[in-house]
Amino acid sequence: MTRFNKWKDVYDDTSLWLKFVEAKVTAFLTFETGLFYFVSKLKTGSDCTFWRCLSLLGIFISIFLLLLALLPKTSKTGNPLYFLTWSDDDFSVPQKFEESVSYEQLVRALAKVTKAKMEKLKFSLIIYFISILLFLLTIYY
Repeated sequence: MTRFNKWKDVYDDTSLWLKFVEAKVTAFLTFETGLFYFVSKLKTGSDCTFWRCLSLLGIFISIFLLLLALLPKTSKTGNPLYFLTWSDDDFSVPQKFEESVSYEQLVRALAKVTKAKMEKLKFSLIIYFISILLFLLTIYY
């Protein structure tokens, strides 16, 4: 197996991992949004204690983090997945480079994006579970 094929296989695996992470983020976003609606409709108005309002705020922040994880970056400078395209003014055909090097760069870029999405998912879930615990404590105490 050539170096090019190895990097292509790693790139394909990394791409699939990114799709899996995005599917998890979307599933948790759906679940958290539904639970936020349920919790906000369950008790409102004068029943809204400080801790219950704090738990709703935590759920909202958790949803916001998941939305940030789903939004794509469109700028060339902030998006590591923005790769040389034909629409670039300074791109010319003689600027070709070795394919294995380009796959290596793409794998590194995909790994950065996947790590960033996983970090947002992790913090979102931590905030979410703390918020749910706060909400459950306000119901029973």
